[in-house]
Amino acid sequence: MPFTAEDAHALVRETINTSLRHAGYTRTVDLRTAYMTIYTGQCWPDFLSRFTRREDEQAFKQRLDLTFQNLSSVASPVVKKFGQISRIQDLKKGLNFEGTTDRDQRDLTDVLDNFRAEGLSRKGSLDDYLSQVYDTVSLYDPNAFIVLEFAPFRADLGERARPYAVLYESPQVYNFRYTRGELDFLLVALEQSFKTTENKTLTLTDLILYSGPFQVRYYQLHDDVDRIDIPDGENWVSDAAVPYRMAQFAPMVEETPAVRLGDLPDAQTHGLTVVSRAFHSALDQFRELMNVKSRSDLVSWLHGFPRLTEYALPCPGEIENGYRVGCNEGRHPTSGQKCRECGGTGFQAHRSEQDRIRFPLTQNMMASEMLKLSELSHTDKPDWETVNGFVELVEGIQSKIYLTIFSTDYQLKTSGQIAIAKTATEVAVTRDDINNTLLPYADQKSVVYKAIVRHTASLMNVSGEVKPLYEFPRDLKMASIGELQNDLKLARESNAPAFLIEQILDDIARKTYESDPTALHHYFIKKQHIPYFALTLEEFEYFDSTGRIPADMAVLWANSDIIFGELEISSPTFYDLPYAERDALVMEKVRALQARLPQGVSMSRIGQQPQEVEG
Repeated sequence: MPFTAEDAHALVRETINTSLRHAGYTRTVDLRTAYMTIYTGQCWPDFLSRFTRREDEQAFKQRLDLTFQNLSSVASPVVKKFGQISRIQDLKKGLNFEGTTDRDQRDLTDVLDNFRAEGLSRKGSLDDYLSQVYDTVSLYDPNAFIVLEFAPFRADLGERARPYAVLYESPQVYNFRYTRGELDFLLVALEQSFKTTENKTLTLTDLILYSGPFQVRYYQLHDDVDRIDIPDGENWVSDAAVPYRMAQFAPMVEETPAVRLGDLPDAQTHGLTVVSRAFHSALDQFRELMNVKSRSDLVSWLHGFPRLTEYALPCPGEIENGYRVGCNEGRHPTSGQKCRECGGTGFQAHRSEQDRIRFPLTQNMMASEMLKLSELSHTDKPDWETVNGFVELVEGIQSKIYLTIFSTDYQLKTSGQIAIAKTATEVAVTRDDINNTLLPYADQKSVVYKAIVRHTASLMNVSGEVKPLYEFPRDLKMASIGELQNDLKLARESNAPAFLIEQILDDIARKTYESDPTALHHYFIKKQHIPYFALTLEEFEYFDSTGRIPADMAVLWANSDIIFGELEISSPTFYDLPYAERDALVMEKVRALQARLPQGVSMSRIGQQPQEVEG
């Protein structure tokens, strides 16, 4: 059923009069609060439960004061791992134009390369924008929407719309409707602060309904605020006597210019809303972690300090007129004031290591009446067994969190401990598990990117068709350099084929030059010219000693760093040349090096003693 402008006005007015929200609104706001608690650590007391039988409100407050939250630190590796998709170098990206003009292509490319967004702190491309917004907001608020807007422009002067992005998070998303995967409309709230005539701050809430062919806005009015930011139009007054200015715009596009960040359906709302791919599966474990961590901190405070038990002499009291007046359990015997000698403790204070403690010794004192000096005090060691028990429990929950988020298949022992984790801090998550977890997240980023490009082209009235390409590889290659080097070692020890070893070497290069695409490009160019790329030194020497390697190839293999280093200086554009021209320059350097070698040396005996050639 088509959604008309009349339907839009009726929905906005009903929302204002009855506080209507979509069916999953409370759920999305609550989840956003929970995810944000995990992400930042703020509002962490909301995750704690009070054991009312043993903990009154005062004791619970004391536990809060003694707790150090660790939610954000536990979530940090998860956030960093999800953020690594923005550094994938095998990303296929581009724009395919069909039936568009040169100006269309130029203008659209300029908008995407210099993408603008409301509230963005820095300029950059659409890629840069999504690295800031999608890689963060989608983790704690997957139900947020990115909407494409544009400022007024003069079409009669040849200007065209320049779309920019506006982010609306879950509390601002009042209503929406999807029909067979297409967004029919999106109703959001926008709060703005104004100065009244009495210089007070007043917050007004505007409602905006986005649809394809039209956009409806209701601007809240107030007698003490002069709103010069709104267009002329008719006013409407709500049932609560709140005035609004109505406005309707006609972008005249087919689709609602908005896209939701998340994609994983929420079973509780029957797929109406979505949940976080990063945090939702382990949400209850994060709550458990915070409760156990809170009790662990309390136990550490109670049992982690040494306790000193000692005999102490009673305080002799203050000196007045040359005599001790005595001490009555820390009080002056006559005035009742706190004794200045002992500070109100009632015991003689041992002020420094140089002080001496003397006990009276009489001639008739029996040995049994004497105390051994070593028994005057006793120190109870901390109950580390109890403290460490809680520490191990916290670490075990942390391990389960990482396994729940990333692992797709793990076995549990009957004792409840994770079978594949050697210790509480060793979390065994395979690279395939990580890839399987991150790939749908990366694919959704591709969906968001393509939607923004498509909506941008539509709002700019680009002729023809624009087909954006933004595809992540099926293998995200998330392994560390250490893991790849171990793979390389195992591959060589198992006599793996050369192509497999080359793939691992390529992955190591991608990881090494992750932040230097120019160096990575140079690596692959060099690889086109260097023969026997996957061989180790020992393997190369063996093949060369048996006469299987031509002399010029041996010189190139052994002197590749020198050859390419000289070419980078003598031919600055070397890496931009066609292959044939590059190859000619490389072989010219090889022949020059060959000419400099001693004539009596056989190049098929590298690593052996030179042999004279009879002539």
